[in-house]
This record gives sequence, structure tokens and C-alpha cells, in this order.
Amino acid sequence: SSMQDAGTVAALFRHLDAASRVAAGSYASKINNPSFKPNHLAEDNALDIIRLILSLLEHASCCTSGISLPTLLIDQHTVRVLTENPLLHTACQHWHATSMAEANQATHLRGYLTSGSTNGTIPVYREDPAHCIWRATLRTLTALLRSFRISDHSSHPGRGLDVHHKECLRGVEQFMSTFDALVISCLQSCSFSMKSSE
Repeated sequence: SSMQDAGTVAALFRHLDAASRVAAGSYASKINNPSFKPNHLAEDNALDIIRLILSLLEHASCCTSGISLPTLLIDQHTVRVLTENPLLHTACQHWHATSMAEANQATHLRGYLTSGSTNGTIPVYREDPAHCIWRATLRTLTALLRSFRISDHSSHPGRGLDVHHKECLRGVEQFMSTFDALVISCLQSCSFSMKSSE
């Protein structure tokens, strides 16, 4: 396709990686040093780039008519690129460590960061931008899987999975394996929350 020949997806992934490295560095600094003052312009720009590219990937993953964008995305190793995203790795290490600290369960809300407290006791929360990126990544992966399932069912029912569908499944399995500690700690934190409410 012309997109592949022009290197469009590869160029998008270079921008995604560069923006993710900037965002990951800022995120790690804020987590490790509460008094750290980030370059808000650079951080916001990086997060905007990541969000926009992920939005494009999600919509391209849903395209099943005519042009096979999901196939192109698999050929360009999209799932591997998402699995290796440095912002996700930095944020997931933080979420996992926080979730595993049982003493913090009463004050920790996944998807939010604390930004000080009122009266020294009640924590103030703000949305965790990395968690938005995590959710957008999951939406892209599920959109890819859904597109291949629909394509296989409509184009050659009963003939098994398309080769790209199989590659997508292997990639998603690797993604889940890479972030399995995060998923388990999330489930464990739900368990802690249930116990504390009893």
C-alpha cells in the first residue's frame, strides 16, 4: 500500500517512541521526587502526541472494509511497539508497587495520582495521564482483535484464523505476559478494597 511504501506507520511509531520517552522521564521524576517541577509544555505536548497517535491506531484497527489497515498495522509490528512503550513500563511499575503496598489501599485509587492533601489528612487526586494512555492502548488491541475476528468470520468462515489474526493473537498474548504483574496486582487491590469494606 502507499502508506507502507511511504513509511507512514514507521514514522508515526518513531514519534510515538520519542514522545513516550519524554513523558516517561517526566512521570518517573514526579513519582520519585514530589517537589520536581516538570516542563509542563514538553510534557503536555508529549502526552498529546501519544494520545493522538493511539487514537489514530484505534480507528485504523476498526477499519475492515476495502483497505485492510489492521493487516498493515500487524505487518508494521504495532502490538510489539505498544508492548515496548516506555511510558507504560514506567507507570506500570509504579502502579504495581503501589497496589502491592496493602497499607496504601485506603488512599490509593488506580487511575489517579495524589497531589498533596487538604488539612494534612484528606488526599487530593488528579487524573493519572499515563492511565489514559494505558486504557487507549487496551482499546487499540481489542479493536485489532475484533477486526480480525469479524474479517475471518465474513471472508472465510470455518477455515480457521488468518495468518495476521494469529500473529495479532501472539502479540496480544506477549503484551499480557509483559504486564501480567500489573493485571494481578489490580485484581489483588480489588480484593483488598472488598475486604476493607466488609
